[in-house]
Amino acid sequence: MDLAAMNERELHGHVHAALATPSGQVLREFLRTHCFMRPAPAPGPWQGGEQVEFRYGRMTLFQLVEYFENPENFKAKE
Repeated sequence: MDLAAMNERELHGHVHAALATPSGQVLREFLRTHCFMRPAPAPGPWQGGEQVEFRYGRMTLFQLVEYFENPENFKAKE
């Protein structure tokens, strides 16, 4: 499968279909937990540029998954 050859609508279809399953719900919650999207009692310190880039990358990944999952982002423009 060549992801680079897919357009955004095709990618949305696959992500949306996969996350609509019960296993997809588990995957979404797993990603949410590991991408720091749930509130914590206190923010932890971010140490060093590599750690900041790593955490930012994980948050960005989760945001992309949510973007491609949401059908509102792919409705036909009026």
